[in-house]
Amino acid sequence: MVDTRIARYLAFEGARIGFLETGAVSKTLKRYRENPSPGVLTVNDWSFVEMWLEWCREMTRNVPRTHELTWRARDIEMAVFRAWGEESERGKGLTGPYYRL
Repeated sequence: MVDTRIARYLAFEGARIGFLETGAVSKTLKRYRENPSPGVLTVNDWSFVEMWLEWCREMTRNVPRTHELTWRARDIEMAVFRAWGEESERGKGLTGPYYRL
């Protein structure tokens, strides 16, 4: 799943968590950084979507294997989606990047 919530998270936190920002991906992230109402993702953002999927797959290989749970790319996606959630999903009084991975 990739949507505007994910795009906004990566626009502000992507560099810190190792999300590569190249060419067309940079254009998408810049739009979400600079515009408070950047609109929805479109086919023009496909490079961003592909990079997001690859990043999720890579994270499954990097998650510590300290327990029996095996992370899938979908698990990583949902962890980011929920961590950067709607205001009702965040703690009260938090601002900025709400939960850091």
